[in-house]
Amino acid sequence: MSDRLVAATIADRLGLDALRRLRSLRRRLWLRRSLRVAAVASAAAIGGMALVQLAARIVALELAPWLMAAVAAISLVAWAVATWRLRPSLTDAARGADAELGLRERLGTALELIADPDPEDPLAAELATRQLADARTRLASADLRAAFRPRLARRPSAAGGIGLALLVVLVAWPNPQDALLRDRQAARDASREVAQRIEEVAREAEQQGATPDPRRDALVEQLRRLARQLREAGDDRQDVLARIGAVQEQLARLTDPQAAVKDAGLTQLAQQISKAASGKQDANPEGDLDQAVKDLEALKDQVRKMSSAQAAARADALQRAAQGAAGTQPEVAQRLAEAADALDKAARTGSPQDQL
Repeated sequence: MSDRLVAATIADRLGLDALRRLRSLRRRLWLRRSLRVAAVASAAAIGGMALVQLAARIVALELAPWLMAAVAAISLVAWAVATWRLRPSLTDAARGADAELGLRERLGTALELIADPDPEDPLAAELATRQLADARTRLASADLRAAFRPRLARRPSAAGGIGLALLVVLVAWPNPQDALLRDRQAARDASREVAQRIEEVAREAEQQGATPDPRRDALVEQLRRLARQLREAGDDRQDVLARIGAVQEQLARLTDPQAAVKDAGLTQLAQQISKAASGKQDANPEGDLDQAVKDLEALKDQVRKMSSAQAAARADALQRAAQGAAGTQPEVAQRLAEAADALDKAARTGSPQDQL
């Protein structure tokens, strides 16, 4: 028999007051069951969150707060589902009240009698009527507050208390992984700022181009793609930054009308320095600046072995290179002029102390 049909039968045979009191008993029984399930769910949730905190102290776990929230949410959903499934019927409430209130099976027997059709035997019918009246009277005089008082199971409560104490200690105690997490967050923030600046550079490069240039457009698109990768990059941020630098350099050469002239000037200057330092007309044909620096370093070791004429010729060549670089590279020109003066002085005096 469904609970709704049982309620209708109780209202008909025992009265509306008896039905109201039985429903009150059912709510109290449901509350007790719900609290018991809540104790178990809370203990499980606290234990799960404590485990997450322990794991966060072993490894840098950035999702620890979200995992703890997920554990709490799962426990809450499990409690709600279990509580709904444990909703008692009126029959459960009546049989439980018999034991809680000391009614000696009066309510349970009354529900069995009203569920069955009226007996044909007059004596049996009179007995059933008396039993129903007795059950109605006892239920009306019973103190419902004494039935189904909330009680918590010891084991879940003890486990929850221990887990809660451990969780409080873990949350309050400094986590050694917090510094690493802060560094990671700072790196991500810096990467986002760099990516934003790169986006601005890409927009400026597009605006500078008066005419369509497929090479420039491809570099701008590549720069934006690298900016997105930088925002999402993990441990390979340095590699992405290096690639961004290379693309920016290529883009600058395309967008700067003087870039080609500057590159050609640096190449020519490197060739002049290498020729002046080595005395060879075919030295450093590619105009590599690093090679020019190496040739100047080698010149220091060659001064002692040179004749005055050779030193003077090298000094004159360095002086011409300095004059050629004065307009575009004044600092380099000054260093070359100083080297030429020192070499010229060494050629005139022949003193090793006047070497480069």
